[in-house]
Amino acid sequence: MTIRSSLVFYFISIMLLLVAGLSAAGDAKILSRPDDREPQLDRPISNVRQHRAIPNLVVVKLQANTEKFIGNAPRSTQSFGLAGIDRIMARFAVREIKRTFPTKTQAPLRAAVTDLSKIYSIHLAPGSDADLLVNQLRTDPAVEYAERVYPDYIDVTPNDPRYPQQIHYDLLQAEAAWDIEQGSSNVILAIIDTGVDW
Repeated sequence: MTIRSSLVFYFISIMLLLVAGLSAAGDAKILSRPDDREPQLDRPISNVRQHRAIPNLVVVKLQANTEKFIGNAPRSTQSFGLAGIDRIMARFAVREIKRTFPTKTQAPLRAAVTDLSKIYSIHLAPGSDADLLVNQLRTDPAVEYAERVYPDYIDVTPNDPRYPQQIHYDLLQAEAAWDIEQGSSNVILAIIDTGVDW
């Protein structure tokens, strides 16, 4: 290699490094935000279901001291045998009361274990106001908690029109991950593909 060709090689190398450095500086300006505004997504993630409660179902957990009044089970399939709770439920069309965890009929021996034996599912007739029942049951001192059941759905998919053509997402099971974490607009992700053969 001659001195002239070496100089040309070094000159071109230096110019390439300068261009790459300026390009990186320009990219850094793009990535840094001059203000604190949140970046806006063009379109929201599609197919996200609104969480709705299971209709006509209420779950209630009774206080620990209620077993001396009702024993191991409610008095019938429509009442507990507890005057306050039964008075509230008489205003609603209760179809059935059943233990949510049927194999748990006794309180656990250790205090650190959650007592599942006092949790019951109250099934109402269609059209009943389950939210009103929950609110009224919460006022009774024999009730530890009363709540509706909100199931989770796994169906978050991207809004990329070419998503079906990208088979690697199926291999990575990406949809299952997206149902857990949908990301944040505060995170900036850079993909560096240098083409280096390690």
